[in-house]
Amino acid sequence: MAPLGPNVLSGVGRFAAAWLCLPFVTAAMSGPAHAACQLEQDAQFQVVNGRGPPVVRGKIDGKDVFFAIDTGDSITSLEMAAAERLGLPLVSGPAGLHMYGVGGEVQVRETTVDLELGGFKLPGKKMLVIGQSQHGVGVAGLMGWDLLQHWDVEFDLADHAIRLFKPKDCKGDEVVYWSSAYSKAPLQLGSTYAPKVLVDVLLNGRKVQATIDSGATVSIVTRAAAGRGGVTPSAKADGKTFGLGPTVIPVSTAVFDTFSVGGEEIQNARIKVADMFSKDLVTPTGSNLSRQVEDLPLMLLGADFLRSHRVLIATDQSTLYFTYNGGPVFDLSPPQVAPPPAPQTKDK
Repeated sequence: MAPLGPNVLSGVGRFAAAWLCLPFVTAAMSGPAHAACQLEQDAQFQVVNGRGPPVVRGKIDGKDVFFAIDTGDSITSLEMAAAERLGLPLVSGPAGLHMYGVGGEVQVRETTVDLELGGFKLPGKKMLVIGQSQHGVGVAGLMGWDLLQHWDVEFDLADHAIRLFKPKDCKGDEVVYWSSAYSKAPLQLGSTYAPKVLVDVLLNGRKVQATIDSGATVSIVTRAAAGRGGVTPSAKADGKTFGLGPTVIPVSTAVFDTFSVGGEEIQNARIKVADMFSKDLVTPTGSNLSRQVEDLPLMLLGADFLRSHRVLIATDQSTLYFTYNGGPVFDLSPPQVAPPPAPQTKDK
């Protein structure tokens, strides 16, 4: 396969966690580009929503729940409201652990549950419980990068699917089994205290580090990154956003002459801009002065980007492969307020 040449399109969640051993059933899939290449599929999640962070079904202590798939969050966790609704016993979170996101720091507790996700059964799993909803009513928690990082992760949201693969005897683009046309970009798998799926993008030709964040409904650029691209966003907000933290952040829109990643270029790209991490402050021991948390990304490449592409996060290669499917890459429509449908438990 040959990489797709520069493709001009019309412009229209962190902390590290230890290795988790999961039981899984393997189904071999032969890659068409090379007879020896096999993609061993360990799981497939059915995505139940059509916009925003991809939401899948799961179970907590046998009860049906929804989970968001969130590559921008380093730890799989539950939300406080869901834990209380399910009657889960809560204890204090790990000593010294602080969690930050869009909107600032959040309270952290801990519980133990029997968790099921995508066919995986994790009995007696300790889970963090965060104090602020970030994915909307009806979503109990999120599956973060601590679990996902052990596979190549395919987002095929046009087919309402997320797949987890283990490549075997595959070289380079042999893992791109769906098309001979693709773009690619190198990935950086992050530092201890930063979201883990990082890619360099160009805003008006200036390099900016972005995190691939499936938990963000829309892609957002910080004001600092916009300024690096020579763009001064309007001071007047035209919307709001929120994340882990308790603070709602005003959002405006800016137009960039070009946005590009991996050879794919969008002209006259309209992208949301916000001071996402302005409330992420830490006070060092022995000091009374707060400073901003370091190693935070300058852009979130969100679920809108993933829904307009077929994407493979090839963790073994530290490479992002993607094919444009069509439609707007950056979603500027009003936020979706309706929750996904409630899980239904069939009578036996």
